[in-house]
Amino acid sequence: MGEFYKIIKKLHFYLLKSYLKTQLSNSENFPTLYGTNINVVHGENLKIGNNVALNNNVYINATYPITIGDDVALSDGVKLITISLDLTKSNNHDRHYGESIRIGDNVQVGAGTIVLQGVTVGDNVMIGAGSVVTKDIPSNCVVVGSPARVIKKYN
Repeated sequence: MGEFYKIIKKLHFYLLKSYLKTQLSNSENFPTLYGTNINVVHGENLKIGNNVALNNNVYINATYPITIGDDVALSDGVKLITISLDLTKSNNHDRHYGESIRIGDNVQVGAGTIVLQGVTVGDNVMIGAGSVVTKDIPSNCVVVGSPARVIKKYN
């Protein structure tokens, strides 16, 4: 049974890579995958830099453009979501709106973090696990919490 499971796991990983390659057709680089449950919506709007790692359960909704810089790691369960609801509108069809997300270079996004629409994350940033990023994050810092806030700055 163990050998059968290994074959199925390899097949699933191969199919995932094939799927992501079709979704990321506009991206020059292909991320390193450390998981098999990675979901990308509107991958044609996703631009990925060099040396990007995606772990298990990463969800990327690129209804609006997402740019991920070089040397970025998205840990287990990270969600990048470019779309939201406008609660002031009564018609469900017209309620959706969104903005792009930009993640700079040398960024570590901790497990379970959610990055919402319109956010820019600077370079050299560490985002603590479970954070909810609702506003821009400057370069050279550590952020944690819900909503995420800067707890340490670097030079």
